[in-house]
Amino acid sequence: FCADLLIKLYEPLVKDGVEAMSIADPTASGDLINAKQMARFAVPPLKKMSDWAKSKGAHTILHICGNTSDRLELFPETGCSTIFFDQKVDIAKAREALLGKMSFGGNVAPVHVLLNKTEAEVEAACREVIDVAGKDNKGFILVPGCDIPPTITYENLKKFHDVALNWKY
Repeated sequence: FCADLLIKLYEPLVKDGVEAMSIADPTASGDLINAKQMARFAVPPLKKMSDWAKSKGAHTILHICGNTSDRLELFPETGCSTIFFDQKVDIAKAREALLGKMSFGGNVAPVHVLLNKTEAEVEAACREVIDVAGKDNKGFILVPGCDIPPTITYENLKKFHDVALNWKY
């Protein structure tokens, strides 16, 4: 039902030229359901949406909250173009499982790092994630592990942006 509803919602946007759709599925979180349940209940509707998007020339970017390190092999089955990982996901395992299969992003901790650390510490955390997942990987995107707190300092946000924009694989 939800997949059909979202397709109806995105249909006019894709028709007007939207090239990528962001899909969040917090109910597929590794903190809520196990991998077997995700395969049964979440993968089929995600695949339905991504197949529809591909048929219209659009990409799908998926984010699932929580630790999904135990189901990394399921993400290519969704058909989504990209998966953005929560900060709880082992990004080294994600790289190992997904390199060459789909693009992925992660997973700088939005509160622990972006909100509570200094500019220098934000840069160091970003570079650490890049060193693990992004080196020689054209399919990696540096992104926060989840929503960015509204009270993050401009300096930390700019530092994150600049590191993400300027690193070279």
